[in-house]
Amino acid sequence: MSPRWSFAAVVRAANAFIWASAAALTVAMIMLIVLQIVGRYIFEEAPAWTEEAARFAMVWAGLLGGVVAFQTDADPVLTPVGRDKPFWLRRVQAWSRTLCVAIFTLVVLYYSPGFISRASARDSEALGWNMGLVGAIVPIYAALILLLAVIKLIVFERSRGEEGGGGSVSVDL
Repeated sequence: MSPRWSFAAVVRAANAFIWASAAALTVAMIMLIVLQIVGRYIFEEAPAWTEEAARFAMVWAGLLGGVVAFQTDADPVLTPVGRDKPFWLRRVQAWSRTLCVAIFTLVVLYYSPGFISRASARDSEALGWNMGLVGAIVPIYAALILLLAVIKLIVFERSRGEEGGGGSVSVDL
């Protein structure tokens, strides 16, 4: 097994895990909301913890879903640049996307330790969960997006010699 194929297998497994986690958290959020509705309107008293758990599931599912959207190029772009455009324009788009993503994610990663530290001093009201663990998704999200942006740029630059290469790049991560 060559190192390239083992890296591809790890990337595919990570992609599947991130997608499955986002989907599972979305399903959990919906189930918690349904439980809250049933409790409120049928039993006239909803469990207090369901609202808080649904909110945490929503945050985690949303940010992991953002990673999936970025990975599959389903995220919104200002100006789509497809394979039918000149290579130099696709290159400008690839490098500017990577630069913008790097600036945003590096700022988030820079401030994340302070954010997590302050959040760790609090526990959630209904569940008693440490808020640092709840907020840990923010640097995880930023690191995954930055990693994807760099991988996409590398794949783009490596594909420039291929026919039609260097277009929008979806990376299996």
